[in-house]
Amino acid sequence: MSSAPVFYDASGRRRRRFAVAVTAFVLLIVVAIAALGVSIGAVPRAPLLPVEAEHAALTKLPPPHEPLLKRARHDLNDYARLLGARPRGVGVDQPLAIAFHAPWDESSAASLRRNIAELDWLIPGWVSVTGADHKVTVFRDVAGREIINRSPHRPLILPMIQNAVNGNWDPRGMEALLRAPAQRKALLDKLEPWLAANHAGGAFFDFEELTPRGQADFRTFLAEARARFIKHSWVIAIAVPIGEAMGRMAGICRHSPPWSIVSS
Repeated sequence: MSSAPVFYDASGRRRRRFAVAVTAFVLLIVVAIAALGVSIGAVPRAPLLPVEAEHAALTKLPPPHEPLLKRARHDLNDYARLLGARPRGVGVDQPLAIAFHAPWDESSAASLRRNIAELDWLIPGWVSVTGADHKVTVFRDVAGREIINRSPHRPLILPMIQNAVNGNWDPRGMEALLRAPAQRKALLDKLEPWLAANHAGGAFFDFEELTPRGQADFRTFLAEARARFIKHSWVIAIAVPIGEAMGRMAGICRHSPPWSIVSS
């Protein structure tokens, strides 16, 4: 039996070939990495995609024009004079920054958080009165109340009282309430301590789709509310329409006490 190692190569050619193969393999890896790096850096930046409507608008709305704005101001000022009120934000007084807040809408809370420091009035949709039994519903508003409580600047809080739930107006139920002195008193008996407990600066009444008779009873209700609110120095604000409907309501409210107006 031979005493020489099985893989012994006296000439050294096998070792040289192996070294060349390893070197070539290492160089191949280095070249591949370099090529990858160059390809990543050399990718051109794609241009921004064009933003276009899939279909052209069927009708182009004209931009706001001064005669239309003047007409809105004129209507609202006429209504205010008939009420004995001074409208806010239409050039009579210093304009107010007024915002509506919907507790059921997360985007509304986000907007309130960004802009609360710029507001003079905040009108949160916290209360509704609906149904034949005139049920008072107070909506939970954890996010909104937290934003108000933490804000260094707190606007005047005017909770909105509506005759609607889930987007459905209830003019029949509200007109029945407004027609009955006992029911009007019962509602104010509930609202007055609730507003005080919530540190409100008054209330914003938004009773919609009322008939002329219902609007007359609404005027009576507002007069009764003002008699209570005046001792707290609270504001009474209402939403009124622009146009013919506003003129009809203005005629009904000719002898009403003064309050603030926000057009709708």
